[in-house]
Order: sequence, then structure tokens, then C-alpha cells
Amino acid sequence: MSSDKAYPFDVALRPFSPLAREMCSIFIRDIERAEATHQLRTRKRRETDQVVFEDIVSCIFANLCLSAIGNSNRPIRISRSHGRISPKSRYHSSVLGKTFPKIIDELANPRVGILTQKIADPSETFATRQSTIKETQKFRKLVREAGLKAGDFRPEASSELILLKAKKTRPDSTAGLVEYKNTEKTNRMRSEMFEINDWLMGLEIELTGSLAGSHNVNNRQLKRHFTRADHTFSSGGRLFGGFWMGLSKKERERGLTLSGQPVCTLDISNLNPSLLYAIAEVERPDDDAYALPGLEQSRDGVKNIFNAMTFRDTPLKRFPSGTRTKFPRHVSIQDVLREIEHKHQKIFHLLNSQIGHQLQNKESDLIVDVLLNAKAEEIPALPVHDAIIIPDDKTEHGIRIIKKCFFAHTGYEAEIKKE
Repeated sequence: MSSDKAYPFDVALRPFSPLAREMCSIFIRDIERAEATHQLRTRKRRETDQVVFEDIVSCIFANLCLSAIGNSNRPIRISRSHGRISPKSRYHSSVLGKTFPKIIDELANPRVGILTQKIADPSETFATRQSTIKETQKFRKLVREAGLKAGDFRPEASSELILLKAKKTRPDSTAGLVEYKNTEKTNRMRSEMFEINDWLMGLEIELTGSLAGSHNVNNRQLKRHFTRADHTFSSGGRLFGGFWMGLSKKERERGLTLSGQPVCTLDISNLNPSLLYAIAEVERPDDDAYALPGLEQSRDGVKNIFNAMTFRDTPLKRFPSGTRTKFPRHVSIQDVLREIEHKHQKIFHLLNSQIGHQLQNKESDLIVDVLLNAKAEEIPALPVHDAIIIPDDKTEHGIRIIKKCFFAHTGYEAEIKKE
């Protein structure tokens, strides 16, 4: 069981429907009987320990059930370490304590036969240094005979939905989580995410054809990830967590359905330049922001360079990785920068100032607004960073909602591209 393409273990997931809760209770009793029969435990748990035990088992049960329902061959990635996050942290999960690996070991015991596990080898690289678990055929049969469905499980509401990440020490490093104090702003954003997640859980979202079972379609809980340890929550804020975010555009077109309908993706053209003009409070040109004189055929490359400049604090001296081939040989990076400055004189001073995190913040605020408006109008919608997925037969409704929200946030009319 390689952890390369494993599902992450969802510490928030729990049985939700009466059927799932009943089956989980039976599951817990079966484990306790196995403990007694095979003498896996010598004494009865204390009352408080029993509560913790049942909560952890409920979470493991829910994760294994969704894996079985999805009929995926991919394992579930877990952490056997309980020292990463302080119990006092807002990000702490009661599931991942010192009892968790003990219960995993017990469930992996051949006499219990619920799951198999691969414990990580400390000598392996970081990318593969995580343990994995997988439900057994015995467990899959139990789930199948019980008639459990993905909709029988949901994330519990106590999971933190507003995450603040530290500033990266270097581009390839992983940013840890930062503690923060709740404010009116964080409470409002958390309330918005609760509302959106509750709505998403009730939508009819399916994967069909060859994609059926390839992803956990009940993995719908979204969280906002803010960046740079910015306690004003003005950096980042993009939405992560939905299973559909792991699908390519072609996969979404081929096998993702909303309310039984094929989907399309609605993208806002020239989004970052528009947001920069709104920040500068100057009039935005009506033409394509990435179409430069003499470089019309290199629009994608211009877009890549423009967006790279929003995350820099010094001018580019060479083409960013992967962009050189998008321009004619005789064109230098200085030529491109000169044309960008000439076309966007009113906002050029904002580039090379690490403003990209602020742009992501405004973009994600816009997407949250679009989702709330779609919910109010009963139009199914899924976010993919700066774009929205909707049923193809609701295209016009989606365009109208995005345009309304975009104008409210920027004062400009939006040009929407359908993909």
C-alpha cells in the first residue's frame, strides 16, 4: 500500500444517518467482543476512555465505509504521531491522540480482520513516510450487505474551517498552522463556510463511467486557507477540500454530474488584472489584459508572467519555468516586461510587491459570495479556486450570478468564459 496516491484520513468524518449510526454501534460491540474473545484487552475501559474509544472507532468506521463504498483500490493515509498539534490548539482533533494508533493496531489484528495497514518506514523519503490503512474484504462485505451509502456519512461541525498558515521559509517548504484569536470577521467567515458545507452535502453530486469510485464523492467539506500568518486574514483564503478539485478539466467534463446533469466550468477572464485595477481605483481597459502588441500569439505566456509577477518582490530577470517556449525566440523577458508596463501603466507599481496573496483573498471572497448566491437561488455550484462548476443546463443562471457578484466586488463588468 503506497501512500503516494492515498486518500487523507478525514478526522471530522462521522456516521450521520440512523442506519450508519446503528451499524457503527454494532461495529463497536463486535470489536469489544473480539477483544474479550481473543484477550486483546485485559480490563474494562474507564467511562471517559470509553467515550474516546467510541469516537475514534466511529471516525475510523466512517472513513473505511466511504473507501468501501467508493470501491477504490487507493489506501487511506494516516498519521501515527500524536505530538504534532497541541491539544489546546483550535486545529486539534480528539481522534489523533495516543489512543489512535493503538486502536488501528487492534483493528489490523488478523483475529479482528477489519483493516490492513502499512506502517511507514522512517528511512523513506518525506513523500512516502506516512502510514496507510485499507479496509478488508470482510469489512467491504459488511458495508455492502448493510446497504450503506456515501450520504450516510458527514463531517462533524466542530472541525475548524478557517485555517491560518505560517509564512513559508522557502518556496518548497510546507507552511504549518498558526493559532489566532476569533474576531467578528473570522466568526462570519466560519459561519459562511458552515452554511456552504451544509448545502454541498445535500447536493446530488456523482462521478459516472470510468470515474465512478475513483474519488470519495462525499468528501465535500471546504475550508479556507489563509496565508503568511496574516492575522488580518487579508492574505490567501482560497477554498480547499472538495473531491472535485482533484479532477482535471477533461475528467470533470467526462464524468462529473450535478443534479444528474453534465457540468461546465465558468471562468472569469482577466480576473487578476481586474482586481488590481479595482485595488488601484482606476479605470480598467476594456480589451484583453494579456494581449500585447506583437505578442498576440503568446497570450498564455503573458498571462503566466503577469501572474508570476504578483507573487514576486523583485523584477523578473529571466522567463519563469515553462514559459520560454510560449514566446518567439527573438523575444526576451525584458521585451515582455516592457510591453506589460506600457499596457498597464496604472497598476504596474503593484506588481513585484507580493500582492498575489491579497489577490487570492479578494478572489476567494468573491467565490464565497457566488456560492452563497447560488445556494439562495437553488443553483448547484462547486468552486475550483477562481472558477465555478455548474450543471450545463444552468449556464445562464451561473453567468448572471457571477456577473452580479463580480460587479459588487469590483465595480466592473465581468467577461465569463465557459469551458
